[in-house]
Amino acid sequence: QMAAPPQTVAPPKMVAPQLPASTSASSPVSPSGNPGQDLKAYAAAVGTTTPIIRAQNADACKMAYRASRQYSPLMLYSKKWHVVFNLQPKAGSSLVRDALKSHGGFDEVKAVPVDATHFSFARDPLKRSISGFIEIGEGCSNVGSTIGLYDEVVTPEKIKKVVARFEAIVGELEQQRCQNAHLLSHMSRFGDLKTSPLEFVGNVGSMEKDWDLLGKIQERRFGVQAWPPLKTQLVRADRNHVLGAMNKKQWHYQWINKTLLSPGLKQRVCMLYRDDYCCLRL
Repeated sequence: QMAAPPQTVAPPKMVAPQLPASTSASSPVSPSGNPGQDLKAYAAAVGTTTPIIRAQNADACKMAYRASRQYSPLMLYSKKWHVVFNLQPKAGSSLVRDALKSHGGFDEVKAVPVDATHFSFARDPLKRSISGFIEIGEGCSNVGSTIGLYDEVVTPEKIKKVVARFEAIVGELEQQRCQNAHLLSHMSRFGDLKTSPLEFVGNVGSMEKDWDLLGKIQERRFGVQAWPPLKTQLVRADRNHVLGAMNKKQWHYQWINKTLLSPGLKQRVCMLYRDDYCCLRL
């Protein structure tokens, strides 16, 4: 007696993985129960996960070194846009603050509400330290001199005095004697990331792109519509217009910029802000 032929078994149907669907403001913050994984999925669906990974690196960073003492963060909550902005001086903060203020406003908070994305922007520490040095003027040291006036002639001798002042302030920071808010490291000002972890950290070097990415994430996560533009995005069409707070004083940098600093001085700045370089992967 011949055996019955083996039956053909149909292969299982492959189901494509589903990204979290766009939610409304009243929906649960984490459809999967894992907010970090959801944010990665949202970001991957609309662009890149880099700002999410940078935030997770900062949250998990166990580096004990800090460029300065820990300070309480300044956190601004926008109920309309479902965000808490962890403000960092000299890192595009004026642009973000203006965008939120002009479109619904914000309130200062001490904790992150459950219906909000906790975000910030970070900047290359060398560039940020130079910008902070320009901002503080006569603060922290009287060695050399501050930058000159707008119509003042720039000479090698004057530049040398400005760089000498910058180097002296780096020395004060190394000894933790200068605690100006514009010169503190990001990691010193984020606050307690165990109780209020960051979820998105954009880079000032790609600020408009990262800002737009955050808006797309908010649309998917909370149903946010008509994400507010940054001031730089509003005026780009006018080639003769000076673009916003970040570019309005470019003449300052003829007095001091990274090309005018010695390799040794740049290395000292790198070591001074190594918590930011390492924890934020800058």
